[in-house]
Amino acid sequence: MEEEEDFKPAPQEFFGSPNYPTQPTYKEEIFPPDQPTDLCNEEYPGPLNFEVYIIPNEQKTPWEYSPKLNKIFIGINLKFPVAFSVKTRPNNMKLYVRATPVFSQAQFFQELVHRCIGHQHPQDPTNKGLLPHIFQHIMRCSNEEARYFGDKNEKARLNIVLPLSSPQAGTEIVREFYQFVCKNSCPLGMNRRPIEIIFTLEDQNGQVLGRRIVAVRVCSCPKRDREKEERDAEKSEKASSPQGKKRKLAPAPPSGCDVDAKIYPLNINVLGKHNYLEILRFSRGLMATEILKFEGSSSGGEAPFRKSFDEINALITVFVVITWMFINGAQAQVTFSRDWNPGKRMVENPEFHNTMKTASTICHLLINQVRQLAACENNRGDDLDPGTTTIFSGRR
Repeated sequence: MEEEEDFKPAPQEFFGSPNYPTQPTYKEEIFPPDQPTDLCNEEYPGPLNFEVYIIPNEQKTPWEYSPKLNKIFIGINLKFPVAFSVKTRPNNMKLYVRATPVFSQAQFFQELVHRCIGHQHPQDPTNKGLLPHIFQHIMRCSNEEARYFGDKNEKARLNIVLPLSSPQAGTEIVREFYQFVCKNSCPLGMNRRPIEIIFTLEDQNGQVLGRRIVAVRVCSCPKRDREKEERDAEKSEKASSPQGKKRKLAPAPPSGCDVDAKIYPLNINVLGKHNYLEILRFSRGLMATEILKFEGSSSGGEAPFRKSFDEINALITVFVVITWMFINGAQAQVTFSRDWNPGKRMVENPEFHNTMKTASTICHLLINQVRQLAACENNRGDDLDPGTTTIFSGRR
């Protein structure tokens, strides 16, 4: 009787791209440094003529690429191909491609791009079976040899590095698959700020041999957003081009009667000082966005938003100062009396006593400033008492 053959499952290639590894499966080899060097958003083909191609979609796929804008419009958790090309590759030289997401706007370039709190949660379906340090990354790569570097808690940029393999016979490109696992609109994450991916070609020492930039928008309607941004770009080009006709004035900001300046009190309990600060900063960002809408206008419609911005900013300052005081100054159990003077159980230390007195004075000034801001009817500060000491200088 013939022996039965052992059952062998079909290889993974029959079912599409492999899943992300739950454990490191790359070979032990020297990778470039964890953090990118010479990070900037300027194109640089380099000595090897490094190129990055976004393959246009020919079928009805849920992602769009705009050659005019050099921008990808794609939904969340959807893979898309990226092709890399090197014209003159030295023999026996290992090359690597690093993908680093950054904010496009100059004022946010130094901030780290990371996932929102909701998508970072271990129970999120995209995080199951993955190593915890990958949860923060907004990008994923299908290459099993890809390494994920960076940590937002350590102020280290999040980036993905993978070895650049040699192209197959008859082709000059190497294709890799990426996907995004967080949206641009997610609060406490990218928070509606535009991003771009910096692809750098590096050697084992991290020396940059080429750099290419691709803008990205992770959204729910890629086709609609692409068409809208292309129309806006065309209008901007026409408006900036010299013409004999007079240029139409930009639409004026909304008038004061159209602005929702009603105050909605929010009284909630927040667990954790970090979460409390994040909520305050997010609220401050919203108020700053409303203020910018009235930039260049003399209608005064930004006054209620500027007042709220100043109050939130003062709360953040008070919270940070008090937190610093107790973390860096506390040497034993400390109590305060009603007038903020040291209590009976305070350590008898003259230097510590002076520090606490200084901190008490700062707290008095901050609290008084918050009260004055709440009492003001405008943002000029003309109604402050003549003898009141303030910590804010200049016109607000």
